[in-house]
Amino acid sequence: MLSDTPDRPAVGVLCRKYTVNKLLKNQTVPVLSALEAANHVTRLMLFYFSIQDVDLKRRTIQGVHFNNQNKIWEKREFPYPDFLYRKSGRSRRNEDLFIRFEEQLKALKIETLNHPKRFDKWEVYYQLSQDKEILPYLPLTLAYKTPGDLTTMLDHAGKVYLKGFAGGRGRRIICAARLPGGGYEYKYFTDRLYIFKTNNITKLIQGIVDFYKEQNFLIQEAVDLIRIGNRLVDMRAEVQRGKNGELMVVAIPVRVGLPDAPITAHADAYPFEDFFQNFMSCSEVEAKNLKSKIIQFLVSVYKAMEKAFGPMVEIGMDCGLDKHGRLWLLECNSRSRMVSLHKAYDENTINKTGLNILEYAEFRYREQLKGKLMV
Repeated sequence: MLSDTPDRPAVGVLCRKYTVNKLLKNQTVPVLSALEAANHVTRLMLFYFSIQDVDLKRRTIQGVHFNNQNKIWEKREFPYPDFLYRKSGRSRRNEDLFIRFEEQLKALKIETLNHPKRFDKWEVYYQLSQDKEILPYLPLTLAYKTPGDLTTMLDHAGKVYLKGFAGGRGRRIICAARLPGGGYEYKYFTDRLYIFKTNNITKLIQGIVDFYKEQNFLIQEAVDLIRIGNRLVDMRAEVQRGKNGELMVVAIPVRVGLPDAPITAHADAYPFEDFFQNFMSCSEVEAKNLKSKIIQFLVSVYKAMEKAFGPMVEIGMDCGLDKHGRLWLLECNSRSRMVSLHKAYDENTINKTGLNILEYAEFRYREQLKGKLMV
């Protein structure tokens, strides 16, 4: 379904109902600020909606947009957009509505700019491990099938991370390890840090299986990442396509986790150059060279991901350096909330992410029009 404006696409942003309601109350939503700032440049038909705002029969959406003339957020009816950008995934409460909406979008050939679902972590590992250039950067990973898988990996690595195939924000991650004095420990972070210790491997496995219930999870060899004292350090790179489909690494904020936490979610964040010069005593040239090396690697990963999963406007990539300076890819995220980017970088860098998304939509729109003219 093409936009009423022939040279400008319509972009619908799928959000939670809570987010849409905040907009209608004229409350600031930081995760959407970059898109709004960018649309002052691109001037697309940009609107926000929740899945409850979709009318499947009429194929219309009660969306919210900013009225530049009146300087307020307004609700009005929109046709289905030319492109969907997802900031929210399926919910159990509205799963049937999500499925039927997705089916309609597919039938109408309406593209989703970012990957439509959370990446399956096991599928991502499998696909990337087929690339001989990327494989050396991947920690050894197994899909959990039997208790023997976990004991084998603990015997091999001593310390492992367990991750649900689906899930994000660090909510389904456990760190399990053999203790130097004997016995085992596993810990995870939700609202706070939880630590459990046992001398019995059977109890360790039972605690982990109970945590994941019926969900599939993988076992990943723990990388001995650099630390600041007892705080883990990794990076969340924001990689995007933008104007004319150009691929770029917008920023690489460095995350420093909470004391003794197994992951860096809820972490402090620093600009890449600042961290490596101020915390790791790198010279300006050394930090620049390291960043160039990481950027080159991230671009290779992005291309491999698109080869496996199709074109997409962005991927949030978690990577880290071990204590020997070796680079590792830890995870790929289809819908980065860009929390660390907002903590570490200036407004211009943050707004660049929104501009890339909308300019990529314009690029894809032109490509679609070319295809129709050639038919």
